[in-house]
Amino acid sequence: MIPSPPPLFAPIPVSDPHVAARDRPRLSAQCVKVLDRLRRGRATNVELVGICLRAGARIYDLRKAGYEITTSQAKDGTGLVWYRLVKEPTL
Repeated sequence: MIPSPPPLFAPIPVSDPHVAARDRPRLSAQCVKVLDRLRRGRATNVELVGICLRAGARIYDLRKAGYEITTSQAKDGTGLVWYRLVKEPTL
């Protein structure tokens, strides 16, 4: 039997107290996807919505888990927001 490969990333705890326990694994997986995208460079809110609908909430969870993520908003009134991973937590 071939052993399964280890997961690429450990689950990220979802810190929102209003999230039901049954939803935490799904949302944690979304955090990992958002984090993976941010590790490749800055991303817009429009791009992150393609990964998960509540990207801002997942950014919140990543910040609560110790990831430093900056936000900058376009000045043209379009609602475009850029997220950039600045620093990862030390283990």
